[in-house]
Amino acid sequence: MSHKQQVRMFPGVMCCDIKLSESNLALLMDLMRSNTPRSGRLPAGYTYLGQMLSHELNASTDGKPTLANGDLVGASFPSPRLDLSSIYGDREFQAKALHKGMFKLKTPKGKPGIDLLRLQNDNKVVVAETRNDENYIVAQLHVLWLNFHNKVYEQIFSGESHAGSRFEQSKEFVTQTFRKVVIEDFMRQLLHKDIYALYFVEGQRFLLKEHCPAIPVEFSHGGFRFGHSMVRQGYRLRKEQRYEMSFIKLFITDHGKPVPDEFKVDWRWMFSENQTASLIDLDIADAMCEIPGDKISVAKNIIRANLKADSLESLPTPKQIFDWLRLHHPKLSDYAGFGSDKLKHPPFEGEFKALGMSSENMPLWVYTLMENHLGSQGIHLGKLASIIVAEVMACFVTQQYQQDQRFNQLLEEHFNVTEHEPLTMMKVIDFVYAD
Repeated sequence: MSHKQQVRMFPGVMCCDIKLSESNLALLMDLMRSNTPRSGRLPAGYTYLGQMLSHELNASTDGKPTLANGDLVGASFPSPRLDLSSIYGDREFQAKALHKGMFKLKTPKGKPGIDLLRLQNDNKVVVAETRNDENYIVAQLHVLWLNFHNKVYEQIFSGESHAGSRFEQSKEFVTQTFRKVVIEDFMRQLLHKDIYALYFVEGQRFLLKEHCPAIPVEFSHGGFRFGHSMVRQGYRLRKEQRYEMSFIKLFITDHGKPVPDEFKVDWRWMFSENQTASLIDLDIADAMCEIPGDKISVAKNIIRANLKADSLESLPTPKQIFDWLRLHHPKLSDYAGFGSDKLKHPPFEGEFKALGMSSENMPLWVYTLMENHLGSQGIHLGKLASIIVAEVMACFVTQQYQQDQRFNQLLEEHFNVTEHEPLTMMKVIDFVYAD
């Protein structure tokens, strides 16, 4: 798939009314930057599950290929389908990454893997999606899913004698499990409950065609960038760690070196309520404004990057979206509730006004964060952001989410989850680390 292929969720609406000068851009960045973002309710691990999901569906905004080939360099672009190409790569990558159907990992004897296979002499790492080795948390979450594959291969499909069939069955089971976790665990907690019910209980869809060829830019450059607000200033990576590790220190600069012990993550801790992500609101952690660059690029300010992406892709303003919805999908417009009194008086109203902004014409990413701030106090996404995210999940995830009876039987047998129960990340973690 070419990363240049582009789809609009709201066809014909592609003009942002706000063109920020450099001085106003600097003022807005200062307004949103915070050294004390407040904690929410969603466990911190979901920030990085969201990052993995974004890397699975979205091409890199710098236009560079990120899926590795056999030489372990980016050579192709993600598919818009949730097929776990970010985990499994292509056959050329698999020839490098697999041994007898299982991923090669740094593995203590008799224990799950603790790190990716790193080639210190070449400063390379064996990972299908190169962005999944940007920081120590997402890299180890990637390892968790590789461990999950290996254990599924060893335990669930041990009776399959044909190695190729055993690998394909394991891959399909892991992929279906990932989809199920995304919809029934992550989306259930993340989306506004009315929108979740509309899309994933009632099974409705409104905006995207069944065989949509690419991820809409309103999702990739606007609605799904909420995760940047969830990032904490620092993390306790495991219960016994008595201090928070600064987020800035978590970025990987030497991909050939193993993960240092001080950066090892306990996933039961990260997906528990003992440490939560920051609220999804207008406060962006200082650390996100100083993301380290590599030997070539300079440090990155995520607020600037997101506002520039909004402008570059000519994303519609909130008012343009709601006018379009009223015309084409009035039921969805009613669900979104644009124009309610609370949205007419946003936080930082005076500052926004000085920048020529209101809740009607501000950049889409800023509006979705503001909407969350007012509608749920940042605990979950507001209604417009929920619609944008749910529409993409319904089109690109649940469209492939065809559970058969055998899959459900295996879930009940190995995870103690019945057909009508949600499968959670904690169930996956418990399966991987069970004795």
